[in-house]
Amino acid sequence: MKRKISVILGIVLVAVLSVFLLPANAKADSLPFLYPEEHSAIQVIVPKPILVNKSGVKVVDNNIKLDTNWATPESTTEIFGQYYYQIASDEYILADDAYSYVAINEIIKVTSDVPTPLYTYYGQVIKNRQLAPNTLWYADRIMGSHTVDGSGYFLRVATNEFVRFSDAYLVMN
Repeated sequence: MKRKISVILGIVLVAVLSVFLLPANAKADSLPFLYPEEHSAIQVIVPKPILVNKSGVKVVDNNIKLDTNWATPESTTEIFGQYYYQIASDEYILADDAYSYVAINEIIKVTSDVPTPLYTYYGQVIKNRQLAPNTLWYADRIMGSHTVDGSGYFLRVATNEFVRFSDAYLVMN
């Protein structure tokens, strides 16, 4: 009988603690990035990107086209004072010719009570589109602000449409 009561009390205690310690949602900008590096990639954002090898010699590769995606480490490599992403064993793309991202699979909720602006990967506000207040959206990428105005991270909700990380939170399932 004592054992049964102890087990029941233990279950109740765990349930009560989980309600208070594990929130159903969390503000997106308060979460650490726990996505593994193997989910990082770049998307080419110019028609003719600059490609070089480790020695800085230009490389011609007709497979590297506008809007193609390439797996790459999140960090850049400096070659003769310019930053590049490594996309093959001896092939690097100029960092300004691509944006880096981490692939995710998350549902987010807009936190504002007014329409939230959307941005391109260049950081430009999309004037004719906004996200409605308190709506749910699927996000498939987190983009850092190295190509944006320095305001943190962005979540992609559509092709070349991003919402500021600080304007949403991740909905935990």
